[in-house]
Amino acid sequence: MASLHVPDEATVVEIGCGMGYLYVCHPNWHGIEYSSTAVKRAKEMLGTNLNIEQGDARCLPLESGSVDFLFSFAALEHVPEVERAFQEIGRVLRPGGGH
Repeated sequence: MASLHVPDEATVVEIGCGMGYLYVCHPNWHGIEYSSTAVKRAKEMLGTNLNIEQGDARCLPLESGSVDFLFSFAALEHVPEVERAFQEIGRVLRPGGGH
């Protein structure tokens, strides 16, 4: 089985991060969550420095070409017009970025 190494300086984004529990997966993790309630609770539970923000997968609050690696776990199936989310993923990934 092949393994994947994402350098510590890479920008890693999780779409639909819920309470942000996967922040431990990478030192430069950034979470995007649709629910403002979940974002608030995550910061209460995990600390106000948690790099999580409210956002819609169809209009990501990220600059074009700013993400090195992007992932989502059990979230995109809940996004209406998911094609727009895929376009946004393509927009924010750096050329050669992973997903």
